[in-house]
Amino acid sequence: MSTDDLDQRVKKLVERFQKEFGGQLNFQIVPPDTEPQFERKPPRTRSTSRIASFDKTPRQIKRELDRFVIGQDAAKRALANAAFYHYRRARAALEGREGIEEYQKPNVLMVGSTGVGKTLLLKRLARIIGVPFVQGDATKFSKTGYVGKDIDSLVRQLVREAKDNVELAEVGMIFIDEIDKIGAARNMVGHDITGTGVQTELLKPMEETDVDLIASGDPVSSFLGMAAMRRGAPAAINTRHILFIVGGAFPGLDEIVQKRISRKTMGFGGTLPSMSSKSEWLRHLETEDFVEFGLLEELMGRLPVHVSLDDLSVDDLLEILEKSECSILRQHQEDLRRIGVALEFEQEALREICVRAERHGTGARGLVTEFERVLGNFKYELPDHRLKKLVIHRSIVDDPHSGLLNLLLHEPIQRFVQEFEFVTKVKLTFDQSALEFLGQRSEEGKNPIAFCWERLSGADRALRMVGRNSLVVTRQILQSPMKQILEILEAERPSVPRRRPLSDPKVPPDPEVAASTGPGPSGASPIACPAPEPPM
Repeated sequence: MSTDDLDQRVKKLVERFQKEFGGQLNFQIVPPDTEPQFERKPPRTRSTSRIASFDKTPRQIKRELDRFVIGQDAAKRALANAAFYHYRRARAALEGREGIEEYQKPNVLMVGSTGVGKTLLLKRLARIIGVPFVQGDATKFSKTGYVGKDIDSLVRQLVREAKDNVELAEVGMIFIDEIDKIGAARNMVGHDITGTGVQTELLKPMEETDVDLIASGDPVSSFLGMAAMRRGAPAAINTRHILFIVGGAFPGLDEIVQKRISRKTMGFGGTLPSMSSKSEWLRHLETEDFVEFGLLEELMGRLPVHVSLDDLSVDDLLEILEKSECSILRQHQEDLRRIGVALEFEQEALREICVRAERHGTGARGLVTEFERVLGNFKYELPDHRLKKLVIHRSIVDDPHSGLLNLLLHEPIQRFVQEFEFVTKVKLTFDQSALEFLGQRSEEGKNPIAFCWERLSGADRALRMVGRNSLVVTRQILQSPMKQILEILEAERPSVPRRRPLSDPKVPPDPEVAASTGPGPSGASPIACPAPEPPM
């Protein structure tokens, strides 16, 4: 291979890595036997400035969480306690003031259905404390040595989240979601590399171990690890002060709790506690319930803090919309504010959205779905109009498409109705079918107002012929105006009785004449005769 070909290949390789990693890596092509001149930064000293400045009490932490997560008070108190005392111990240890050489980390196990706020709680908690936070899905991990990610990759990701500050990453938070999906498999033949195997891999990092920044077999981690080491970072990260949180929905766990409590209350005089909801049963969780579900006893021993989050009711969802500082309602209001539109919701409309969201069974994520259903087409159309205020009524929540048509056509149609009445003295009213038809014309790029003038010109003359000064405009009238208007006029024209000939036997006799002349001969109908003239 020639030198030029080699240079071209190297350049393509550099461009590929720069495109993939952006500014995280710095490449230079240098002649052989030449030392590359990388920008070297002074090695970082062990710094605890972030957690050293953290001085909030558990009550203050919970108060901060209350701004963003509504309800879940028991979970917030447990997390605030765990974070407060863990980082106090970590700070003392890093400053050389550690009182107890070995202490049990308050790693947390969270139980809650999807959309109840597990991830949001932890993200806000990490931001309050000032430490990096990473999240991973347990179902994507496999046992070390097999194809797939391992737990160590999350620890390395924590370093990248801390912008290569290994010392800061060593006091970060790691959240492993969907832990219930890797419960010990029953009747498993062979090695369980995604269930029990992954649980086993979690044991050492949750206590203390060193994770190499350069991972064999992972080119991405290797390049980023080498880049960090060139900037003076250590070659490994210690997990002693990393707080681990695992969570999952654990479907069926409430039934396990109910069976356990039922067994304990069996016998003479035993009474089963009355609990009506899944959340109430989960408040009585014990370690043996998780073991029966499929988690290893060794793993449960490293998760001393158990937190149960309640399912969200319609009232909870409504409170989230009205009080949470990061609610989906505020996000949509901010989106429309940027294009000059003020977004408001009637209370009845908000409650109906929450009722529909609760039926999805996905917690607060159901609100996201419902807001997209209601506002999606509005947000698409509004940037092209001059609307300054959008008020969402209950009727719009029920039928967003019709609500959008009414909104976009309301102002121009009202102007057209006023102008038409001024010119022709005929008042028009458009029904829903006409508005939908005009909306379709507008979507096709045609001017609905010009179309109305074209179709309805001359209708006023036909209406004045029968003394009418108003008309309800329907879809049929817009499609074939004169035909429909004439049919309406024909239907409303008063009927004139047809005169029948005197010889018609069906014509009844005049009752006044019959009364004055009496019956004729042989029962014949009486005939009125003129009175004789007086003699001359």
